[in-house]
Amino acid sequence: MLYKCIYHTSIMDLLLQLQKYTGDTTTSNISLHFPSNGQLSMYVQHLNAELGTASNIKSRTNRQSVERSLRTIMAHLKSLKKMPENGLAIFAGENIGSWF
Repeated sequence: MLYKCIYHTSIMDLLLQLQKYTGDTTTSNISLHFPSNGQLSMYVQHLNAELGTASNIKSRTNRQSVERSLRTIMAHLKSLKKMPENGLAIFAGENIGSWF
């Protein structure tokens, strides 16, 4: 699981970097965007519901990849004390190479 915080990179630069990465033949890359006025606990509950939905994915490899990505995002959200003032964008997945 690749996880890295990027503080001094503009969103456009980050998106251009992310365009280069693709997963294997399964959908294992997740991008989520949270507005600054939302509650972290509400987002964690929503992701928990998505985790339950992910259990219905037929492909074992794809299902496990999505579940790991969702758990990583949930752990990151739980580690935050409050929502950043500009909102939050999270990109999680597997096999997407190195960042830079």
